[in-house]
Amino acid sequence: MIPRRLPSTQGLPLREKRAGGFRILEVRHDAGVRLAAHSHLHPSLCCVLEGGFEEWMDGASFRAEPASLLVEPAELPHRSRFGTQPTRSLILEVECPRLALRLSEARAPLNTPAMLRGSHVARLGRLLTEELYHDDPASLLAAEGLALELVAAATRARSGHAVRRPPAWLLRVEEWLRAHFRETFDLAALARAADVHPVHLARSFRGHFGESLGEHVRRLRLAWCAERLAQSEDPVARIALQSGFCDQSHLARHFRRAFGCTPGRYRQARRGG
Repeated sequence: MIPRRLPSTQGLPLREKRAGGFRILEVRHDAGVRLAAHSHLHPSLCCVLEGGFEEWMDGASFRAEPASLLVEPAELPHRSRFGTQPTRSLILEVECPRLALRLSEARAPLNTPAMLRGSHVARLGRLLTEELYHDDPASLLAAEGLALELVAAATRARSGHAVRRPPAWLLRVEEWLRAHFRETFDLAALARAADVHPVHLARSFRGHFGESLGEHVRRLRLAWCAERLAQSEDPVARIALQSGFCDQSHLARHFRRAFGCTPGRYRQARRGG
């Protein structure tokens, strides 16, 4: 059977922007989704923001998870299986042939599949995703710069400077946070459950994921709020309390900082208003 060629937007496209020869997408996949063998027209980098999936290509399997970057070459057949939680990813697609040639000359890792990990990759992925929610004149310039920086980070990582994979106990902590981020939790209790010192937990988490535990939980809560704003009629105040924020103003302050607009304006934009 000949693998299908599919667009990179399999799943629910949340936001899209084109800048400097790149196509930048934020995409959501439901839990448990399986994609049969397929390929894409352009080479791409996939940065997992939440959740995770497993992908098989070129005779190898790759586990994509937060703080990881998956390189998917053009025209290379692969199949995917998403995990037990919804997955949100940033996809950076190289559409412009001239740009692809420039990146090839710089030895960017676009022609062979690879999995790269590290806090720097995670930070760039988050910053680039945030630019999808800004429409000011500088946004395209910022997005292009971050996209190039992400490719450069991948290139350096392939040269032997990749950050170590998080230890198993830290991955379990991150998985627990993704499942319980709306709850109130205590750092000391979380450290006891992981059988590590709280200071070691805090430092290790920031070192591997590029953000503090508090920042990570806040980002998960904001993503959950954004989803509820788009898909429900619940009042903003109720969504704020259900997500773990103190009140509506607390949510609004952090939401504007992350998405560049108020929760109400975001809801209106997602519904085409």
